[in-house]
Amino acid sequence: MGGVDLVDRMISYYRMSARTKKWTMRIIMHSTDLALANSWLLYRKDLTVCGAPKKSIMQFLEFRTEVARTLLAQHHSQEDDTSLSELSEGEDSKQGKKRMVTAVPHVSVRRRANAHLPEMISLKNAAGCTGRTRVHCTTCKVFLCLQADRNCYTAFHT
Repeated sequence: MGGVDLVDRMISYYRMSARTKKWTMRIIMHSTDLALANSWLLYRKDLTVCGAPKKSIMQFLEFRTEVARTLLAQHHSQEDDTSLSELSEGEDSKQGKKRMVTAVPHVSVRRRANAHLPEMISLKNAAGCTGRTRVHCTTCKVFLCLQADRNCYTAFHT
């Protein structure tokens, strides 16, 4: 079997599939699939030439997973890099104000009915929010509206 047929077969086993109408995303996903398949074939060929036993050679799915883990680990280690922080500072000045992002608690914490008490705060709106709410959940630390026609506080906690 030729190299092109083998690569096409390997891509068809574990294709990155995302339903998108953007042709650019399809090209990027196909190129990534192609690069992974070619890399795995070279990896397998190199280990067979070196005389490694077949049991020690990773399968294609294992290889893809290991590449993904390595890329994710590299991403996390680069967050501490000073050159990246310098780049992000330059981008912040171009974008202007950034809204503060508050973490939403886990569903099990949100749905515990006895732990949530609304608190009235003198602020008219939360930081980064255009809404005019004074109600603040003491447990979740989230600003939510509590009005007669619209009760986001109850909807958020159920």
